[in-house]
Amino acid sequence: MKRTALVLGLLALAIPAPALADTDQIPSLSPKGARTLVVDIRHGADRNPGTAKRPLRTVAAAWRRIPQAKELTRPVRILVRPGRYGAKTLPNYWESHWGTEQAPIVIKSARRGKASFASVNLYDLRWVAFTGISFKDKFDLFHCELCQHVLLDHSRLVGSPKNLHENIKVNQSQHIAITGNLVSGADDNAIDFVSVQHARVTGNTIEHANDWCAYAKGGSAFVTVARNRIRHCGTGGFTAGQGTGFQFMIEPFIRYEAYGIEVLDNEISDIAGAGVGVNGGYNVVIARNRMWDVGTRSHQIEIGYGSRSCDGQPGDEGRERCAENLGLGGWGTTRVDDGSNYVRIPDLHVWVIGNVIDNPRRQGDQLFSIAGPFSGPEQDGSGLGDVRADDDLHIADNLIAGRGLPTGTEDCASDDCAAIGSRNTLDAGTGLFRAPARGDLRLAAGHTAPAPALPSFGWDDSGGVHP
Repeated sequence: MKRTALVLGLLALAIPAPALADTDQIPSLSPKGARTLVVDIRHGADRNPGTAKRPLRTVAAAWRRIPQAKELTRPVRILVRPGRYGAKTLPNYWESHWGTEQAPIVIKSARRGKASFASVNLYDLRWVAFTGISFKDKFDLFHCELCQHVLLDHSRLVGSPKNLHENIKVNQSQHIAITGNLVSGADDNAIDFVSVQHARVTGNTIEHANDWCAYAKGGSAFVTVARNRIRHCGTGGFTAGQGTGFQFMIEPFIRYEAYGIEVLDNEISDIAGAGVGVNGGYNVVIARNRMWDVGTRSHQIEIGYGSRSCDGQPGDEGRERCAENLGLGGWGTTRVDDGSNYVRIPDLHVWVIGNVIDNPRRQGDQLFSIAGPFSGPEQDGSGLGDVRADDDLHIADNLIAGRGLPTGTEDCASDDCAAIGSRNTLDAGTGLFRAPARGDLRLAAGHTAPAPALPSFGWDDSGGVHP
């Protein structure tokens, strides 16, 4: 079970419908009439005006020339020339700079990938974009808290699992886009969303994390994860939901771990655990993904419970929010967590459709892991009684080279589980992909990708959440 600490302190990809992430709410990278501040670590000086001929030396100096806690009326572009910009040349804390839809703030490398930044901590930013930056440090590289309308585009975020806990962390934020980046290296997760609504993670390479490559949890909602390469991770590839301290969740997203999550058209490979999972998700569709060499130590797709605790000890700051969220109709507890008495969060309305899975050998324990019904004293006082992970679960039109592995659906009561053999191809011949060992997951000649229609989500039983 994971812990989440509370810290106070567009994209040309065409995403198939229903695409809940709102792309109109992401800052433009080329706003008209922008004021440009040029930064050059090698030839600039912070007393200069920041022009092309007389550039500033540090990004921090350029940032100070943008008003704080005041909505902008004119766009600002910080154009950063090649060089290494260490912690002393960057803002110590990127706080309360408020671009607007008509006047965003864009931090852009003058040559893509040639401006190298140390780690950044962002707080209360609005309508801000980073593009073409190379982030490298011994600390977590990109943290955004209480942010709105933030874009991270075509950048490189490369660290080592030995010294980065997480690569990208976004919490309690809305309208976030992570597009076209290389996100590589983390001891825990490469991308961690906690209570993030209206987000898009598209066209990235996400890799080399010891835990999940990426997840969206803690009441994250309306998140599209599409057309990424997700690879070389431990616990799993991507999961909708997971485990969260109740006090970190924001009303009305205080029941399920994840709402309205689309996992579409990704290439997922070299994963020790599940390629994709759902842990406490509502309205989740996992469709048209291609997976190779996943579930090597376990299963290929996971449908299980989310976990909900009230973190810390009585009297700790913020812990009173657990009782407040319970009073608002949320699901959780005020008990002190002992590692086993956490509340199990169910799944409802989950589609696993049209995915193609092949592995280089007969590996793992089973194709799916679908949790059975749960009841017990852990649910007492939580707002929940007995729970299921397979309520309105749909598994259909998947093409899997199962190599005789058991389905893992013996605890599942869903009608789709009972008919799993007739609604899916579970023992397709091997060699579904052209050259998977070289990263080519296009279908091999003679194979046709399933093309099921995506579901239309309803929201009447969501507990007050609507797109």
